Amino acid sequence: MLEHVNNAPLSADLAEVVAFAVNNDLQVRDYILGLLPDVLTAQGAISFVSDLLPLVAEADRVPFYSVLSAFYSEAGDNDLAHASLFTAQSLNPDYSLAKLLSRVLASGMPMDFASMRAELHPKVVETLTENRELVIS
Repeated sequence: MLEHVNNAPLSADLAEVVAFAVNNDLQVRDYILGLLPDVLTAQGAISFVSDLLPLVAEADRVPFYSVLSAFYSEAGDNDLAHASLFTAQSLNPDYSLAKLLSRVLASGMPMDFASMRAELHPKVVETLTENRELVIS
């Protein structure tokens, strides 16, 4: 991630590690969901995930498209939020975050993703800290 902050291209090795972690532990996905906009800004988070996607195998992209949908929605870009969500659901219609986002976006009600992230992120960090010695498999 620091590579991206310094405008260096992301490495395929980093993408593979991140994709493995995100696809095998929902807490890692939720950590990224809560951390990136705060560290990189909302547009930076969108850019990071967008740059990461082509480096990730198509079968492993569902969490990233789902997270991207949330970031776009938070940034007020409903068209790209829906497009990202559509792609996630095309790859896996049963993915839990995509299903949740689908219900949220379909409701048409404004969602305060920033507040939701701010509330969830400390809990995710606590869980990851408690389980830091476990291996993701």
